[in-house]
Amino acid sequence: MSHDSYRDFKVSGFSREVRSRDRDGNYSTLGEQELVTVVEVGQRCFEVVLGDDGQIVELLITGGEPVTPDIVRNLPISFLREAARGYAETHRGERTRAVEADRPRERSGPPSPAAFADQWHRTPSSVITAGGKRVTRRQALADHYSVTPWAVDKWSRVARDAGLIKKDRAGAPRKKTSGGSSPDSTK
Repeated sequence: MSHDSYRDFKVSGFSREVRSRDRDGNYSTLGEQELVTVVEVGQRCFEVVLGDDGQIVELLITGGEPVTPDIVRNLPISFLREAARGYAETHRGERTRAVEADRPRERSGPPSPAAFADQWHRTPSSVITAGGKRVTRRQALADHYSVTPWAVDKWSRVARDAGLIKKDRAGAPRKKTSGGSSPDSTK
């Protein structure tokens, strides 16, 4: 299955009781609920469970061709993890917004650079929502703090200047010009 075939996919999910399996393969429930994200790609269906650290701890593959070692080696683990994270974040956010809708919104000042950097590091660089839309870290932080993405840009600059966030460049690297002159300079 090529990565092009992952363009059209559906994401859904359900809650189930957390299961534990003993050495003999017997399952027992632990009384808590966990989210199972279902990612459907063509005839193949992936059921994904994430651990507290956001990594895949359980993966069930059904449908489509029989599962071979070659298929397992070529699984799009990053894609499935991001789809599951996006689905979990979307649905956690919906429940949170429903509870917070009745509370008046207090407007406080910007977070400290250290608090913002901590949240920046905990936010994935991008997630895929249940609708298949990719949400960037910038937008996720804007939603988290209920501010515009431009406020996030400003806070990111402050945190980078303080050395709390790694200085990296976005986009493609600039092409070097020969002769040391700028492509914008005119003679």
